[in-house]
Amino acid sequence: VVSLDVNPSLELYLNRRDTVIKTISKNDDGQTVADQTDVTGQHLSEAVATLVTTMTQDGYLEQAQDRQSAVLVTVSSKQNEKKTEELKQNVTANVEYSLAVNEVPAVVYGQSEANGEVRQEVQQLADEYQISQGKAAFIQSLASENENLEKEEVSRLAQMNMSEISNQIEENSYRLGNQVQVTSVTEETITKVRVVRSASGS
Repeated sequence: VVSLDVNPSLELYLNRRDTVIKTISKNDDGQTVADQTDVTGQHLSEAVATLVTTMTQDGYLEQAQDRQSAVLVTVSSKQNEKKTEELKQNVTANVEYSLAVNEVPAVVYGQSEANGEVRQEVQQLADEYQISQGKAAFIQSLASENENLEKEEVSRLAQMNMSEISNQIEENSYRLGNQVQVTSVTEETITKVRVVRSASGS
């Protein structure tokens, strides 16, 4: 399962060939995107590009230079840790490229859960706030890494979109767990992709 969280929260279920066989929206915004864009049958890389483009067109991802969007990528797989990590790297790279193509400055958080395990506290948080397991795991990780995070603050974070959570991380200097990979799509990245696409005629 690959989860994408912006404010729309979507879970993509894949077959062995990384083709999307089912999409589940975890909130109203996710349902809006899913209703507009059916990615069933698409390869994961194509599905990611399609969803990022739709979220940009709908205003969930912003093209403004003075504001930074945020995307959380979570890969949960029954495969071993190495293969799960490889899939996470591939999906994160696809998200970064799609953001650059759509000229969206953003921070991208990547995390993975191997062997298909979901911790009980993560499931409880996901169920309570109707958020994806990926977003719940990310917030639970923040709570574990930052002992000063009170329960009320965890509750508040669960109701924020990823851009707001990212701002809180920066403003409060919250630590992230070692399992969370952080990359950025900057204006420089966007310019490089624009030049390459222009040279290739795409």
